[in-house]
Amino acid sequence: MGLKGKFGVYGRSMGGIATSYLSSMVDMVILDRTFSNLENVINRKFHGVSAELLYNAAAFGWDSNNVSRLLKD
Repeated sequence: MGLKGKFGVYGRSMGGIATSYLSSMVDMVILDRTFSNLENVINRKFHGVSAELLYNAAAFGWDSNNVSRLLKD
């Protein structure tokens, strides 16, 4: 396509998780009212082992810790 220039990604709420994942591939990232760690949200909002097991099964071990990912980049 011959596109030139800088690229940025905007993520709001749960989209911030995907945006932080893309942070190493783009020039600019904007995170708006997102979660710092989705696993912590699951543990605090839905108490119990079954909620944690369901999250782990759906996430397939994907790291959703936005803070550590953004600090690494």
